[in-house]
Amino acid sequence: RLLRENLTADAPQLQLGAEVLIFNPVHHYVNRLYFNYRDHRKIACIDGDTAYTGGANIADEYANITERFGYWKDDGIRLEGQACWTLTREFIYMWERMGGSLQQEHDYYRPQSSAAGQGFVQPIADGPDSNPVSSAEDAFLQLIGGAKHMVYITSPYLAIDESMEKALCMAAGSGVDVRLMMPGIPDHKFAFMVAESYFGELLNHGVKIYRFTPGLLHGKTVLADREAAFVGSVNMDYRSFQLHFECGTLLYGAPAMETLLEDMDGIMEKSRQVTRAGLEDHFMGKLTGISMGCDCCYTNHMKADQNDIENLASLLTMAGCNYFMGIPHGDDIMLNYQTTGFRETAALREITGKTAIPEFQRWLEKMGFVENGRLTKKAGDGSSLLF
Repeated sequence: RLLRENLTADAPQLQLGAEVLIFNPVHHYVNRLYFNYRDHRKIACIDGDTAYTGGANIADEYANITERFGYWKDDGIRLEGQACWTLTREFIYMWERMGGSLQQEHDYYRPQSSAAGQGFVQPIADGPDSNPVSSAEDAFLQLIGGAKHMVYITSPYLAIDESMEKALCMAAGSGVDVRLMMPGIPDHKFAFMVAESYFGELLNHGVKIYRFTPGLLHGKTVLADREAAFVGSVNMDYRSFQLHFECGTLLYGAPAMETLLEDMDGIMEKSRQVTRAGLEDHFMGKLTGISMGCDCCYTNHMKADQNDIENLASLLTMAGCNYFMGIPHGDDIMLNYQTTGFRETAALREITGKTAIPEFQRWLEKMGFVENGRLTKKAGDGSSLLF
């Protein structure tokens, strides 16, 4: 039996005789809120005695048969014995909820054997049914907040609320070695821009951030003090914590954690560490051709038409703003200030031998800021940026 979110009429699963149900078909609901509910769980149950969960879906790119975002790196865990029942039970509940039926009573699918092992293993399930309580988010907060020495995290996305951001910052600020591993080649660029918006604050508090150079890091794992861990389907974002049906496995004192640590060490060996000076992809970084730090400022409830925004652009340039986003007749404007002035940025660019993209380089020469590849006196005159 296969429970998935979408399926075509000629799907090979149907042709092979598998029973397939589509989760939450969007045409069944008018309320837009229901469109957000996704069965994001990844569960495979075999004979009740073996179960798998983790981050991988069923598609060629997850097995690197085809390449979409570089090398696809994922994580998963195999369970045997009584621990499988939680995952099997959650599949059964969702199957019946979507209108499916079973040939046997629920107890028929319980594990028939016990597997010897060390430590404790506790599969968990979460979903919008339990809102506002989020078992997955609470588990993450507990692992992060309870760590005394180290917390390693892998997640393809980062869109967290204040409590999660504060937990990461407080842990790093108290001396815990907090490391966040994310994709080097994201599958959703706008979503990754959201993740990058957290980088500055996290780096300021000592969180180490790594980007997996070979491609997309899709695993969802947390390891705390080499004593407790989580492996499952939960991303570190609002959708996983509040809108998706999710699952995973909590481990304590289990040997599998050493395997997880080895895997994380391997990820970091193939990753580029992000530094504050290395946020070159933020906003105007590509234009100037150098790395620069930046701080964000938000102003709300400001009505503006197109002329206002054009005038604002000129004024903000004088104030050192390198990026702003506003919607005419909207009520939100986001500003982003670089921590270095224009001349300091340009001087650093010259010293390090960096070059801007051709369009911006031509603009610098046209404005008289650069001549024969070197800065001019005009580069230090801020009034010349009024246009």
